[in-house]
Amino acid sequence: MERERPDGSDWEAGQKVRIISLTDVDTKEPETDSVDGFRLIGRTATITNPYLNDYYDCEIKLDEPLNVAPGIPAILAFLYVDLEAINV
Repeated sequence: MERERPDGSDWEAGQKVRIISLTDVDTKEPETDSVDGFRLIGRTATITNPYLNDYYDCEIKLDEPLNVAPGIPAILAFLYVDLEAINV
């Protein structure tokens, strides 16, 4: 499992990220750009757990208030390949 960002540094809790794609963890194929009609690609988030499990790489929390995304949990499991680090 890839634990390093493209620049070679490790992913860390608190890292700001942008969702750049969605990958199906079973098929490893690209998915649509939304979940339950809520567009995720382009949204920003913060990594809350950088080392989740063997299925998903990490957990992230969306930066936008969740009241604009009914049905989307506060914490989402993600693959690093679908995230882009944001330097702040």
